[in-house]
Amino acid sequence: SHSWWLQGCPFPWTEAEGHSLGQQYCPGLVHVPRYSWGDHRSLQGAVNHLLRRDYGTFVLAAGGAEAHGKPVSLQEGLWLYLCDLAGSRVDERRAGSSRTHDGQLLFLGVPLVLVGVAATLFGHPALGRCIAPARTILLALVLYSVVFHSLANLPISVPLFLAVHARFWQMPNSSVFFLLAIGFEVLCRRFATREYVRWSLALAGVYLQVVHNYSQQDQSANRAIEQLSRTALETLPANAIVLCSGDLQFNPSLYLTVCEGVR
Repeated sequence: SHSWWLQGCPFPWTEAEGHSLGQQYCPGLVHVPRYSWGDHRSLQGAVNHLLRRDYGTFVLAAGGAEAHGKPVSLQEGLWLYLCDLAGSRVDERRAGSSRTHDGQLLFLGVPLVLVGVAATLFGHPALGRCIAPARTILLALVLYSVVFHSLANLPISVPLFLAVHARFWQMPNSSVFFLLAIGFEVLCRRFATREYVRWSLALAGVYLQVVHNYSQQDQSANRAIEQLSRTALETLPANAIVLCSGDLQFNPSLYLTVCEGVR
């Protein structure tokens, strides 16, 4: 009778006679990942999973990365994030790529975000009863940005490490886009009161992003990683034991073996 709840619960850690509720009542629904940070069937395992203790809590490298250079500082990390948000991709420019796109906000989104921040701080009437949630999101953005860039310990002078660092900007970006929407709504209420004008402007913004960036970011025909991993697996001798170091080597090989039955 509780199978629906157990299936949707990510941490069924309540123990009964040495077994979790999921194991006791619905063993077929308990998902035990083959590879994960912490075994979330127990409370301690769930905490380890959330804090990434197996890899390093709130840090990007467990050790040894300092040999490649000085880790990024808080000020430098925040500046790089703001540049990436408003301008062209920092990691692509530093790598010398000519296929860089013009930032997450396409330059035009910056004033909308600033308006959204101001409207959130001063409680603009457009927010209605959503002032508290909006301020919570703004606070989360500030806390994440400061805490992450204070603890991030990769030397971003290495292009690969910069790309790893940059992918953790997706979380604050979601808050930034929320603030952009608030700014858009505030300005539309003042200058574009007709509904079709709002929809036209919103769709135009999405269209510009797609048209301007899709050709540079389209990786649908890129099979380089698949070919590399498949070739490495298929040329191994029988009963070989593979030792992988890094996501780029481990994850594609794991996918090919588990999902596509290679070797």
